[in-house]
Amino acid sequence: MQKIVKKGIAVLLVVVLAVILQVQGFAVLGTLPYWESDSDWICRWGRGTASIPVVTYYEKLNEDSTFSFLTGMQVAAMKWSPVLNSDFYMSTSAGTSRIKFYGGTKVQIDKTRIFTRELRPNETGLTYYFSLWEEGTWKYGASTKTGYKTDRVFGAIVDMNRTDAQYKNTCLHEFGHALGWMGHSHSSSDVMYFVGSTITTLTNADKRHIRQVYYK
Repeated sequence: MQKIVKKGIAVLLVVVLAVILQVQGFAVLGTLPYWESDSDWICRWGRGTASIPVVTYYEKLNEDSTFSFLTGMQVAAMKWSPVLNSDFYMSTSAGTSRIKFYGGTKVQIDKTRIFTRELRPNETGLTYYFSLWEEGTWKYGASTKTGYKTDRVFGAIVDMNRTDAQYKNTCLHEFGHALGWMGHSHSSSDVMYFVGSTITTLTNADKRHIRQVYYK
């Protein structure tokens, strides 16, 4: 039985020159009915609005026919679309896409230098908020959660001789991060759990955690 590879740290929050971090005050953004993440942070898209890019650029860096990156990303777009009432789709034309995903081996992805460090040997995917700024705080019960916004995200899916279902799971997971799902779920039945699996159906927890910040 193939060992399930632990998902990489899917959100790089490293303060470097490539990252634009703008603190925009500490306004109370609203009250959240759910919190499914092991992180106290959550993100959404847009400057002044919560708009999300409809088009995601994706590029397969190798010719490995067993590496179902393209199909996996198409499935991710299809399954996340109804969650946020947006018709997400993937395009091989970069254009002005604000979300870009690359699929290939660790060596191929490292050569693109889209991240500030090389992938670790056990990382199956990675998502990086290239632009990130704080917009305020959310209330959840007696606690507060920090809300961020972004307008540019890069991601990668690693070719590691896995099954179609495992690649689809990783694509769903990383695209969830690109939409603003920071941290990971505590439940192994969720797509947003920190360990890779063959789960390809978003759970209520996966969906409601991110959906709630777009409809406040």
